[in-house]
Amino acid sequence: MEYIPQGRMTTHGAIAKCMGVASGAHMVGYALNQLVHEHEDQPLPTHSVVNRLGQLTARG
Repeated sequence: MEYIPQGRMTTHGAIAKCMGVASGAHMVGYALNQLVHEHEDQPLPTHSVVNRLGQLTARG
């Protein structure tokens, strides 16, 4: 997420594709959701990552 330029967004699928896992969008979404819950004391810029419909899905 640190590589997403300020003011820009990307999708779970685009991150998965960059990782070489073209069909891993759900895996990325799950991982981000886990990070939010495990690091509640540290703000994570998960608002920069949306699903394929442009919706925020991580719950903090």
